[in-house]
Amino acid sequence: RIKGTQKLFYKYLKKAKLGDFSSHSLRKGCTTRLLKNGANIYLVQKFLGHTSLNTIQHYAKLDVEDLRKIVDL
Repeated sequence: RIKGTQKLFYKYLKKAKLGDFSSHSLRKGCTTRLLKNGANIYLVQKFLGHTSLNTIQHYAKLDVEDLRKIVDL
């Protein structure tokens, strides 16, 4: 099922002529946007299927101010 989804993703990516973009980029962008908009970090962890919060560090592109906002929520 995942292979089929990736195949479709890359098919339409090529059609859209977006260049250097990947399903991994989409995952990173989604994670960052969720966290920056106040999503609960534990729910994001579950949504992504991670067993550790440390893995989210790999996906989320947050700066110090973003982290402060998340902690203050």
